Amino acid sequence: MTESTSYQPKQVYELEGMLVAPRLGATSTFEAYVAARATFIEINDDARWNPWVHEDRASEERSATAVLEQWRRAEPAFRQMTDQEVKEMLDESGRRSDAEFAADIARQKRDRERYDPEREQARLSLLEQESILSRQREEMVELGAGRYPAMSDERRTAKIAEIEHAINDRETQIATLAAIVADREDVVDEYGCLPKDRRKAGLLHYQLNRERKVRELRARIPKLKTGATESKDRTERSKLRSELQTAEASLETLLAVPPLSEDDMCSECARPASHHGWISPPYDGPCPAWPGWAERLRQAREILFATAELTKPKKEPDSQKPQPIAVLPSGLPIAEVIATLSELQNEHPDAIVKRGRANKWEIWPADA
Repeated sequence: MTESTSYQPKQVYELEGMLVAPRLGATSTFEAYVAARATFIEINDDARWNPWVHEDRASEERSATAVLEQWRRAEPAFRQMTDQEVKEMLDESGRRSDAEFAADIARQKRDRERYDPEREQARLSLLEQESILSRQREEMVELGAGRYPAMSDERRTAKIAEIEHAINDRETQIATLAAIVADREDVVDEYGCLPKDRRKAGLLHYQLNRERKVRELRARIPKLKTGATESKDRTERSKLRSELQTAEASLETLLAVPPLSEDDMCSECARPASHHGWISPPYDGPCPAWPGWAERLRQAREILFATAELTKPKKEPDSQKPQPIAVLPSGLPIAEVIATLSELQNEHPDAIVKRGRANKWEIWPADA
């Protein structure tokens, strides 16, 4: 079957429960239509998470669109929506979104009244303790599986017993916190926002930040490659190669992130919940909102600031800038100038007169 064949509108094909037919004068086959439709859907689905796909596959998208335009829906009762109907549908969708947003704002305003700081902190502590417990259980498995082969049996046995004791204590803490928190998804913050509200905002922030970083790296990497190849300075080439490796690794990491939903996000920061953990890699680190970790960060900042103050060079005290004894502006009557100078001469017989800014007379000590 060749692309030059012309098909008549009477030819009808079934695809995924719908009927399609070539338009009059169409030159593409049904197989080409199926492939073009699949390509078009694939590109647009992928672009929801990776918007740059539209740019990377622009020629494929144009070719697919050209084929799709040669075909039409062929159900007897099918009628294409008019522009007005499309506008009305979009307007109705916008009204629903506005109503949902208004309802969320009203709910958050009401929920501010039931904000409980103790319950909020208990929820954050619960999340942190559960994360630590998960890590301790992983460590138990690793020790039992013979990790750290250089560790003596006696030391291994003692370490396992130590972790078992810590796990028991932590499980007790978690039970206490869980009783305070109850439904963790119903705990509001001081603004009346639920965890789901913050996850929604966090996902949007993460998407925008990821897209920005990817686009910056995609633009920067070719320049680094060129510089690392063409620079005549050996030190510069080495520096650019190092920067290139870092940039390529960062880009690879960002591109490897699969499409995320709101449920995948941390409720306290704009990162996926799966990125939180105590070993890096694979984790970025604990959530900065977890109370125990937040306190450690605060203490570390205080130490850094104190160290910076100790190492900061001390400024020498500014010496007092000499000032004239008096200033006589220009434009004064002669009699007033003579009277003023006479008084100053009596008080400071050794003083001298200097010309100051804006044609003023300045009276200075003799040693100035």
